[in-house]
Amino acid sequence: MKKIVCMLLLAQSSFMMAQTETFITTNGKKVEINPNSLNTADNGLSASNGKVQLGGTLNKPTQIVTTSSNTLTIQGLQTGAGTDNVLVADANGVLKWVTRSSFLGDNLGNHTAAQNLNMSNKNITNISNAYIKNEAQILDRTPENTNYFSLYKSNGIFGIYSSNKGGNPLEIDEATGKNTVSSLRITKGTDNIAPVAGAIATSADNNGNVKWVAPSEVTPVGTAFFKYTLQSDASFAGNNGKVKFDNKIVDKSNLKASIVDNSGTYSIFVVPKTGFYSITAAVYQFFASTGTISTPVTMRGSVYINNETTGTKIGTVDLYALSVSPYYWTPGLLTSIEKLNAGDKISVSFSNNFASQSGINAGTNIAGDGGHPSVTYFSGYFISE
Repeated sequence: MKKIVCMLLLAQSSFMMAQTETFITTNGKKVEINPNSLNTADNGLSASNGKVQLGGTLNKPTQIVTTSSNTLTIQGLQTGAGTDNVLVADANGVLKWVTRSSFLGDNLGNHTAAQNLNMSNKNITNISNAYIKNEAQILDRTPENTNYFSLYKSNGIFGIYSSNKGGNPLEIDEATGKNTVSSLRITKGTDNIAPVAGAIATSADNNGNVKWVAPSEVTPVGTAFFKYTLQSDASFAGNNGKVKFDNKIVDKSNLKASIVDNSGTYSIFVVPKTGFYSITAAVYQFFASTGTISTPVTMRGSVYINNETTGTKIGTVDLYALSVSPYYWTPGLLTSIEKLNAGDKISVSFSNNFASQSGINAGTNIAGDGGHPSVTYFSGYFISE
């Protein structure tokens, strides 16, 4: 029996010795442990086959303390993306995940600059308002050109300053609202037409849009857009008709091909711009008979100024004469002030009752005598818009 017990104790001792490992501590002491007896671990560690491994659930607040010499490094991490979460630490050093979208930007209002801010050619975007205390300088895109323009406001004057000229090409007075421009170039008007040498900038409408007009097309107040002085018969033969001035012109003041049209059987004057016009015709009636008329007769001749565009007469003068002599003439003056539109067509017409009177030459007309024209002067003057 004693032999059996001894053999069992020896076998158990041998088994335990086979499972035991000897470790030497940093103090030189020998410690014998059985690795197979390690089967549990916690607080972020795990046990597997007698081995302790990283990985597990923390079961208490845990702190890893580093120093400037004993630092913590993790190598071999994968490259992340700009949308990945960010690892941050709170005031107590507790690590937390923060989503990238939750970063709304730095509260720059808490900062006071101690030096110039160099954006290194980066943009500043999404600004609500920019308040400039002194001036904003705008440099040239070409680095070799060191001149600049600047925006500033001083003593109520907003200015655009040119370092090249050493002055302000443009100023705006906040009190009067007036703009001062040292030099100006308008390459095209509101009608998209470029100017020619000597052209005049005029208002194209009531909104102040500007267009360039050649001097010959400008109609200042008091300008005659046609003026005829006649020296021979204006072809008033017959009882009625319209007048063609044609080559009976002595004075063509301000007369252009675009204003007078003599291509038809009578003259048409085209109004150059909308406005009020004073139109005048100096006329007289002259007739001749075959002899002395025994019974006095009333000789009537009329001259009309017509707006052919609207189909209306804008002026009429009637000439009457009670004649008992073979030759007689009656002067008259017709003046009409009328609002005309650009493009309106103006003509002159006449009528008389000579043919119905007995004792009058069949060929007698309102001018009766080639040396005495019935219309001696005809003009149209621009008065106002």
